[in-house]
Amino acid sequence: MMRSRILNIACLLTLFHFTEAQVSLRLLINYSNTDTIVAGDPVTLQLQVYNADAEYAVIYNDAVRENLAKLEKEYSEGVWTQEDYDAEKSYLENSIKPQVPVSIPGEFLRSGLRILFDHKPMANVDALRCSGMPEARDYSIGSDGRLRMMFGIGPDITGQWSAGHHTLQLTLDTLSTDSIPCFVIPADQDRSLKLVKLVTLGYFYLDCDDPNQSMTTVDEVLKSEPEYLDAVTLKGDVYQALQDTTQALIWYENALKLFHLQYPDSFEDPEYLLNRMRALRKEE
Repeated sequence: MMRSRILNIACLLTLFHFTEAQVSLRLLINYSNTDTIVAGDPVTLQLQVYNADAEYAVIYNDAVRENLAKLEKEYSEGVWTQEDYDAEKSYLENSIKPQVPVSIPGEFLRSGLRILFDHKPMANVDALRCSGMPEARDYSIGSDGRLRMMFGIGPDITGQWSAGHHTLQLTLDTLSTDSIPCFVIPADQDRSLKLVKLVTLGYFYLDCDDPNQSMTTVDEVLKSEPEYLDAVTLKGDVYQALQDTTQALIWYENALKLFHLQYPDSFEDPEYLLNRMRALRKEE
């Protein structure tokens, strides 16, 4: 039975690309690995900078500790001899991997970024919005969190994209994310979709840390459709971003009332609204 536990842990190796300590990148488009985009709709790109080795070490070490717990249980049941138990326990304990943080200069993260559309650097990058841009200091990337940077590509840019298959990619100096596929479809001319697009744009501005612009957008929706549920909810989200707890609760409560009026047969309240309201009431 000796060394049997190591086989279980070794199987994990096939699930991860494990190299020397390094910075790894991951790109999401609209919080997904791929998306269909309507030309003229805003797009968010989220870059995650992380320490692959440290995150792998957490998973590996959890498996080791689980096997140590099983070993202790089996030893108490008389399954292992003292000699084999001591050897197996020592082997497992010595297999624990260190979680070494990687230090990354903020200036490196700021100056080396490029966004590629169809493998070519995007033009008019000055029109991009960015939140989470690193400061001019060193960042320690370990296993307990990822550095996230959000890039917003506005309607003026996506409106110029042709229909069909495209790719988006982000590079950081010599590092690069995977090439993310996206499919662009022509803008729908149906004016009934205008409010949906405006609400989408409002959330886009929130993602880009611009609640004031989001407020302007949602007010445009509410001016023509004051009982539009998604817009009323967005208004609460905007006030929350502005740290106005009183107004945020008022708009969330209005949204909940509208939900009951518009969906009287619903058996459950919208969890999103309830969670937001609970969190805000704890802050009061």
